[in-house]
Amino acid sequence: DFIQTAIKAKIPVRVIITTIKKRPIVNMLATIDEGFSYSVDKAGDLKYSIKLTEFPDGAWDYVNASPNLRSLLSKLTVQSVAKKALSKVGLI
Repeated sequence: DFIQTAIKAKIPVRVIITTIKKRPIVNMLATIDEGFSYSVDKAGDLKYSIKLTEFPDGAWDYVNASPNLRSLLSKLTVQSVAKKALSKVGLI
């Protein structure tokens, strides 16, 4: 659900890839493109394909510098969380 929501809303997600010893080798913001698919095999392993586009580092500086844009994004986030919570309990 999280990935599908991020795709529809076109919001960036933090992608962190680590080594076996949990040392980060990738830590970036990215948007998830429409090419996401997954399946679960007989062993219960998740096999997936995902296409990411790196989100520009300076983009959040732009958002934070604009009170109107920051306010709009904040409202959308609250509405999205509220809608999901209401949906889970069957109210919408």
